[in-house]
Amino acid sequence: MKSKLKKLVIALVAMLTAFTAMHISTNIYAADQPATITLGAYTGYSSTSYNADGVHYIFNENMQQILIDGEIGFCVEPGILLQPGSGFVPTAYDRREIAIIAYEGWEKSAKTAADYVATQFMIWEAVGGRITRTNFSDYGAYKANIQNRIHHHFDKPSFDNQEVTLKVGESITLTDTKGIFKDFHLVDTGGLQVKKNGNHLTITATASAPEKTTVQYQKIPSKYVGTSIAYKKAGSQIPVKFKVKDPQNIKIRVNVQKYGSLKLAKQDDEGNFVPNTSFQLSYNADMSKPIGTYKTGADGTVTIHQLLPQTVYVQEVDVPDHLVLNSTVKSIKIEPNKVSAFTQINHWKKGKFQFVKKDADTGKVIQLANTTLEVYDTSGNKIKTVKTDKTGSVTSEDLKYGDYVFKEVAAPHGYLLNGESFKGSIREDGAVVTVEIKDKRVKGKVQITKVDSETGNAAQGDASLNGAIYGLYARENIVDPSNDGVVLHKKDTLVEQITLQGVEGSFSEQDLGKYYVKEIQAPQGYQLSKKEYDVALSYEGQNVPVVLREVAAKDKVITGNVEIHKYCADSDSAEVLKPEQGAEFTVILKSLVDKYKSFEEALKHTDELSKREYDVLVSDKNGYAKSKDLAYGEYVMKQTKTSDADILPLKEEITFTIHKQNEQFSYSIKNALTESYVKIMKYDKATQKEITLSNMSFKVWDVKHHKYVSQKVGNKRIDTFTTDEKGQSTLPLPLKSGAYELHEVKAPNGYLIHQAPIPFEVKKAVFEADEDGDPITVVKVYDDMPTGRIVLKKSFEAAKDEVIKGAVFQLTANSEIINPRNGSVIYHKGDKVNVGQAENGRYEINEDGILDIAGLPLGIGKASYALQEIETADGYVLSDKKIVFDFEMKDDTTKEYVLKDSIENKQTIVEITKEDTKGKAIAGAEIQVFDEKDTLVSEWKTSQAPHTIKGLAVGKKYRLHEKEAPLGYAQAKDVYFTIENTEKVQSVAMRDIQVKVRKVDEAGKALANARFIVTDTKTKQIVDRFTSDTKGNVVKHLIEGHSYILQEVEAPNGYVPADPVEFTLKDKDITITVENKPLKIELQLVKIDSDTKKPIVSKQFVFQAFADKECRHKLADAVIDTKKGTAAFTFRYGKYWVKEIQAPSGYQVRDDAIEVTVNEKGVFVNGEALRKTEQGYYFHFENTKLPATSDHTNLPLFFASLIISLFAFVLIIRVKR
Repeated sequence: MKSKLKKLVIALVAMLTAFTAMHISTNIYAADQPATITLGAYTGYSSTSYNADGVHYIFNENMQQILIDGEIGFCVEPGILLQPGSGFVPTAYDRREIAIIAYEGWEKSAKTAADYVATQFMIWEAVGGRITRTNFSDYGAYKANIQNRIHHHFDKPSFDNQEVTLKVGESITLTDTKGIFKDFHLVDTGGLQVKKNGNHLTITATASAPEKTTVQYQKIPSKYVGTSIAYKKAGSQIPVKFKVKDPQNIKIRVNVQKYGSLKLAKQDDEGNFVPNTSFQLSYNADMSKPIGTYKTGADGTVTIHQLLPQTVYVQEVDVPDHLVLNSTVKSIKIEPNKVSAFTQINHWKKGKFQFVKKDADTGKVIQLANTTLEVYDTSGNKIKTVKTDKTGSVTSEDLKYGDYVFKEVAAPHGYLLNGESFKGSIREDGAVVTVEIKDKRVKGKVQITKVDSETGNAAQGDASLNGAIYGLYARENIVDPSNDGVVLHKKDTLVEQITLQGVEGSFSEQDLGKYYVKEIQAPQGYQLSKKEYDVALSYEGQNVPVVLREVAAKDKVITGNVEIHKYCADSDSAEVLKPEQGAEFTVILKSLVDKYKSFEEALKHTDELSKREYDVLVSDKNGYAKSKDLAYGEYVMKQTKTSDADILPLKEEITFTIHKQNEQFSYSIKNALTESYVKIMKYDKATQKEITLSNMSFKVWDVKHHKYVSQKVGNKRIDTFTTDEKGQSTLPLPLKSGAYELHEVKAPNGYLIHQAPIPFEVKKAVFEADEDGDPITVVKVYDDMPTGRIVLKKSFEAAKDEVIKGAVFQLTANSEIINPRNGSVIYHKGDKVNVGQAENGRYEINEDGILDIAGLPLGIGKASYALQEIETADGYVLSDKKIVFDFEMKDDTTKEYVLKDSIENKQTIVEITKEDTKGKAIAGAEIQVFDEKDTLVSEWKTSQAPHTIKGLAVGKKYRLHEKEAPLGYAQAKDVYFTIENTEKVQSVAMRDIQVKVRKVDEAGKALANARFIVTDTKTKQIVDRFTSDTKGNVVKHLIEGHSYILQEVEAPNGYVPADPVEFTLKDKDITITVENKPLKIELQLVKIDSDTKKPIVSKQFVFQAFADKECRHKLADAVIDTKKGTAAFTFRYGKYWVKEIQAPSGYQVRDDAIEVTVNEKGVFVNGEALRKTEQGYYFHFENTKLPATSDHTNLPLFFASLIISLFAFVLIIRVKR
């Protein structure tokens, strides 16, 4: 009986314990409140079992489901009572195999009471418990079914981890041969279109999908994935709410072939395909981050493959020289797996030629119309014919890029056709290329032939047709043929004066117009002609370079005559003389007598003489005879017949000379002459002309009596005789016949004294008669004038032994030079002095470098001359020194006065410096100097020192050209300079402009690695590319005066490209500061409940970003949006650490710091790349709920159990007793 009672008590206690366990349950939540454990529906199943140690006995009658906060949980501690209520604290439960039992047994079931109990039994068995008895008869079948599902828990479809390749728009259907795919759930489409139909999966590639992507499915629904949570509470067993950690993902890797191709074609505007054209491609409209640069081939096309199926932007960046670059950005839509086509048509570069007609001599524009030019291509095909207008210029129509040849076919009026071929080139679009075509003006030339008005080309007497001086005068205003209105010679002005060499002479070539020729000085023996000979130098066509006109200038010979009075005397002592009638005298030109050695012989050849060169005189009844007018010259007269045979003819010959017009000689001839007056006449020896301005003094030496003649006139005795104002002197008293000598004691002013005695004879029978008929003997004295001589030694600097020609001087009178013969002015001060062959006072140094000018008149004792250099050798400074030569007669015996001087020409010196805009010398520039004909004169590379060039021609214009600018400087404009006539160093500076680019961020800090291009706005050519550094960059290959665009084609990592900057190079350095704004991305962190996978909203939390992994250096606080449960950061490129500072209420604060990396490849969180969505970048941040900390035990039930237990204890004690 006691034994039975004992057993009954034990069973009662066990049942009570089981009952208590079934009604005391715990839920663990990761929430802000502890979990509440309740007991759910009765299952109708009972069991008896032992726990893992085989000791604790467990009896479960009509088992109930365990609910944790209303969700199914399972017991994992068989044998320990469950105390339902609140206050169960959550903690992780890591038994994967049990979680799988719970998932496959319950979550995959129909969720019946049998399903629950079968799952609970298997969990107990899994933790070591044993089921010894149960009314669940089908448990074995249920268990086998669950075990089968567990066995296939890890099975995956047959196409798991398969890799497929699809083109955009292409589809593939995968079939799971295992037949399990139907149970999988979509996780990520990978940007593709996916469609699930049972065990079939259809995938379609889209253009927006990445090239490599993944489609993901998972076997376990997301709500069953996570960490299992056990719920603990003192005095109660631990119930568990199970989650499966491994969702059993499957992946299908997809390669999307979404590339297309683009065929670019290049044509000119004539439809020709053009090779060697470069295009740049980019996916960005601003052409940043270019895909590449591609050049057309021989067929004018290029095909680019592997382009993304999106809009591609194309920009032409380089074309052949003959085409205009079109840098307009064009867009082309790339279709996947298709070849898109784009044709760029470019225009030929076209320009115009402006033809300007210029005078080759003056460089003036010829302002006349109708100059006709033909334009040819280089193959000789005629392209155009153009005519100038009245401005002297014409502009052609547009001509294509290329080289051309121009020929003049019709010259302007007054000019010679230029037969040369001229070349020109069109190289730039819109260019107007000036072509200067220079024509030589047609000249006229007047030739003079001097003739005798009676005999033509033969001079009469001793006269000469040689040496006449003629002037060419303007009959009208002679205007410049260029039609610029400039009057070259005013009407009636002397244009040129020449001295005939022989009987002919030519004026220099003159501009066309109406002129007249007039004699300025007649030749010796001829009368000055006042006749004006009109000459019209008129245009005779473009092929006649010089118009010739001839003038036959006639002069009348100077004539005079001779008369005789013939007397007969019975004896020498007869005082009464009778006229002789019929006496014959013959006059013959003395030169004929000299030729034939005697008068008698000459008489035989009078047929050689003109009618004015001889005559026969026969005296009349008065003994008088007069010759006809005889030509200028010296004559011999001799009696050739007498009137009576008893009269002996006169033996003496009479000579006389006709010097001036109408000059008459008179002679009285008788048998004997006792005395005669003596007349002294002074003549210039060089000109044979009478000296009319004189104060000569002389004495007469009586040869017979050996003494000077002395004559008493009044109370005075005179032995020295002086010429009068006419240069003549007649002795006051006659001299007896006999031999005498004239001794000159004082020469005429400006003449040399006649040092040798001058013999003369007073004859007995033949004499001249004065106007009163008195016998007179004429004595002619010929005096020389002294002359001056200038000798100038010319030397050139640095010439050494080399002879340099080309120096020309002009000689002018530096004082008034008076002719001592007649008091006339030979040269006014400033007049140009011509001696010998000189014209216009010009004299050129000889090959020895000497200028020797002799025969300069000294006037009446003093004369001053000046030499001025007017031309010198190229490369030398024309001397501005006026060299004066002052002559003064020291005596009357020195025939020639010689004055010497010397002069040296210095070379021109030009110093050329290459400078920056601050005047600092720049080395490394390649510089060239060209002359006016574009011939290279000098070439060098600059250093810090100036470059010196000696010997550039004065007055010439030179072009300083920068062939290559120093690195970092713009190519300067050409500098034109003209060499001045100075010995000073002439300085020429060429200044280079520098353009510097500074790349900075918002704070002004220098940035490196930005890529720039610089494009000429006119040519559209890219002239420079560079990558920025922190020191600043100097732009290369620029040209002064051009405009450019600086474009940033790729910004430094983390920065937004700046806007293009346009700039023009003028005369100053340019510094361009390009500021980059940082590239910023917004990253959103979404707060997710780790259990529900739903956003945690309406709860405050705090996140901060740090610069270091240890989170010591704070950078920023996140912007919190509690309504959306997001924390937002704005990041630049870099690496950051994000840390949770305050968790939402009821959630645990996470200790880990999340690494965030932002760079050009994307945004990475803990090394994993984030995909950018339409909303930007975001990632989930899971928070776990805090475990419960309060106790919700069912106290009434607990106390009831305690009373029953005490009752049982007392009962047991009594039984024992």
